[in-house]
Amino acid sequence: IAIEHKDGNCQSPSTMAEQVVAYLEGKGFLYA
Repeated sequence: IAIEHKDGNCQSPSTMAEQVVAYLEGKGFLYA
């Protein structure tokens, strides 16, 4: 999973976690 940095700034851990969760949901690993 690639966490991309937007605008050249490091994202907050919560923002990165949201990206990971969204990625996993999109791949069908998590069911909301």
